Amino acid sequence: YFEVRNRSKIEVLARLLAQEGDLDGAVRLLVEAAQTAQDRAASASEGASPTRQRELAASTEREVVFLANQRGALLEEAGELDEAIAAFREVLALRPSDPEAMNSLGYVLADHDLDLAEAQSLLEAAAQQRAFSGAVADSVGWLRFRQGRLDEAREAVERASLWSPGSPEILLHLGEIESKAGRKAAARRAYEAALAATKHAPTASSRHRLVIEARLRVLGASGRR
Repeated sequence: YFEVRNRSKIEVLARLLAQEGDLDGAVRLLVEAAQTAQDRAASASEGASPTRQRELAASTEREVVFLANQRGALLEEAGELDEAIAAFREVLALRPSDPEAMNSLGYVLADHDLDLAEAQSLLEAAAQQRAFSGAVADSVGWLRFRQGRLDEAREAVERASLWSPGSPEILLHLGEIESKAGRKAAARRAYEAALAATKHAPTASSRHRLVIEARLRVLGASGRR
């Protein structure tokens, strides 16, 4: 079966491929790794005791879920929303209460205004399992932002920033919320903190930096009027 110690290697390699512009290669790597996990488990299950078969099935499901979540994350970052959503739904078909997939799918649905009702259902369920997760709190905050509930959005994203300090994305969201609320000084502070955080976050995407820099330019221009 797919060995846990290979998980981080495959994750890193897939991300490197995506960063080099080979998204298809990254996706293919993750899909093939999941198939390998299933093939090895099937082979190891032959003649094994029922207990061992259950252990192999559980281990394989964990690996398949992990790899599908990674695939969805890479696809979402690349803007391939339909494929990303499909990957997260694959996970939820296997494991309906998987908090990572619920959080990821809920965030995508909220971020792109695709289905705020489903996003809320997913994120509330994820929050029940991950009550102190910065990622989940940030997703909830971003949903509230999309719903126009700015005070709740700020509260959730500030909480997320405490639980996941130095996250460029969370700080960017805080800046967006403050800007929408007309709090320009607070928005500028959040954007500047987000920009500084990108220098210390290897996985921070260039997309985030471009958005942050653009927001700061707009605030700078409005401040000179």
